[in-house]
Amino acid sequence: EWPQNAQEKLSGILSQEKITELQNLVERGPSQKGRNGGKNKPDRSKPTSNPTPSASFDSCQNDQAGDRQANQVGNLRKEEHTLSQNSMPASSLISDPIDSKNQRKQFHQTIREVFQGRLMTEHKELDGETSAVEISWARPGKNNERRPKPVDLNPPYIHFTLQKTNRETQDALSIISYNLRCNVSKDLAISGTKDKRSVSCQRVSLKRGKRTVGDIWASLNNIRRNQKSDKQVTFTQRGDKGIRVGDFTYKTAPLKLGELNGNRFTVVLRDVNPTEPEILKEAVKTLSAHGFLNYFGMQRFGTTSVGTHVVGLSLLQANWDLAIDLIMRKKLGETQDSELARSLWEEKKDAKAALNLMPRRCVAERCILQFFSKQAAQTDKCGALASIPKNLKMMYIHAYQSYIWNTILSRRVELYGCDKPVIGDLVQLDQGKALDTMEDHDAFETVDHAQNKNKPNNLPSVKVLKTLEDCKAFTIYDVVLPLVGYNIVYPENELGDQYLKIIRQDGLDPDKLYRSQAEYSMGGTYRKILHLPRDVQSQVYEYEDPDLPLTQADEDVLLGFELPTLKEWTDGSCAQKKNMALKVEFTLGSSAYATMALREILKSDTGKEAQSRMTQRMRERMSHDGPKVDPTALQSSSEIPS
Repeated sequence: EWPQNAQEKLSGILSQEKITELQNLVERGPSQKGRNGGKNKPDRSKPTSNPTPSASFDSCQNDQAGDRQANQVGNLRKEEHTLSQNSMPASSLISDPIDSKNQRKQFHQTIREVFQGRLMTEHKELDGETSAVEISWARPGKNNERRPKPVDLNPPYIHFTLQKTNRETQDALSIISYNLRCNVSKDLAISGTKDKRSVSCQRVSLKRGKRTVGDIWASLNNIRRNQKSDKQVTFTQRGDKGIRVGDFTYKTAPLKLGELNGNRFTVVLRDVNPTEPEILKEAVKTLSAHGFLNYFGMQRFGTTSVGTHVVGLSLLQANWDLAIDLIMRKKLGETQDSELARSLWEEKKDAKAALNLMPRRCVAERCILQFFSKQAAQTDKCGALASIPKNLKMMYIHAYQSYIWNTILSRRVELYGCDKPVIGDLVQLDQGKALDTMEDHDAFETVDHAQNKNKPNNLPSVKVLKTLEDCKAFTIYDVVLPLVGYNIVYPENELGDQYLKIIRQDGLDPDKLYRSQAEYSMGGTYRKILHLPRDVQSQVYEYEDPDLPLTQADEDVLLGFELPTLKEWTDGSCAQKKNMALKVEFTLGSSAYATMALREILKSDTGKEAQSRMTQRMRERMSHDGPKVDPTALQSSSEIPS
């Protein structure tokens, strides 16, 4: 079959006459010579034999007759061979003379790409000085002339959707990289991290190399070639290790941090006070109308007793010994496997033994142990920290910036309230420019570190409010606070002094926040102090069974799991059942935290420890004969691509 793009591709290397000859060759198909052992050779008419000589002929006559018969057969065969050669179509084509080696190289490449390896090309000397290229059908029967694989013209990246359940984003990416045998920090990329205690969906990009979409899908679903039973499991059961992937597509570029418009959340809060459903519904309306204080969520500072912002400060202070100690030390509430690994490291400093015990989800810890296990001594602390993925080290730095930002926001509310701008506040001027692009959870650096710190960057323009007239021209929703860094403007009131005071108290110089190493450099940005959610919806349900699902994740829908009929509480009705649950849905910008929105609704702590205490109280209060599950807030979130 003649390829559709052949005429266009070949016009640069062949004349129209040669293209026509090549098209005829292709449409005829490959010659059967040498492929079928001569089974399709043309039929030859058998020569008519002379009648058997009579007995009256002498021997001389018999000899002469035999010679004539042999000559007739030989002449007939020569004639047939000549006719066959003259009538058989050509099985190859010789190009016009091509003297340039580079042109011949391009000729070979073009033929391979256009015909996907079905045709072969060979260098041909015409008269000792002139060269050309011979085109013929590829002969797959010989090892050195096997048909080459089709040229892969797909883009270099594959994007897919990841759904993870009760896993850290970095942990899920580590599992994916292990299955694909790729580098988690160099080959995989995301637009932002998602909460652990949730069912979340987000896009992931992969630098694929020579692998196809089918290869990646099979690897991530543990599908072996031609194993239908494996595929059946994939389509009927939940993803292994709380991870499911789908929606694969080729892309020309990887994802970048902050490259999304926001997230859609569905949150179920069980065991709410059955006497206060009206209060909850009113709180949701207030959230929709007025928004909430845009604090960074507590998960940004880690879920263990050692805050990530403390590690970030030690890195900024270049206190490498302390940084490693903070990362490797025992932490309250950790699982037994990681606790054993940390104990072994603390007591014996045996990097290899501790590495064997340390779970893969502990990415930073494993990087440090891997580095030390290859060293004769454990003195190169800076080198050990350098082995940690760049994005993870940046997470520690960003946590420190976020900690200061939260502190200043609390101080702002204490000094000036949160209902209107005041003199000295900062407001964003170019409202069309996204502030939150670089703030998505653990990734919000917008300053291109390749640029010089004194050159213009991508930060939005801000204005310092100097007069009461300035303040009246803006609303509280325009007010921003900076995350500390170089090239940012501080408020010109008491808040600006508070920034500098905290930075100096932590042993840092406010004028020396630019570092040659990007992961230890604070670029800084701005963040609005109030956030307005979009498309807010809520329902209050009555239920008895604490295991009863009250919402569906994407995977549930794909697998056909039906949601049971739920009884919704309506205004003025009495709660007849033992328990009530609040289901709330909303859309937030790329850097806002759902836990902070929930805190505004509940007027209570939404941290991990508080959730654990509420769960324990609920289990003690309720009597349930079925299997026990964690009935705390189920959070489902999906990215909104940019």
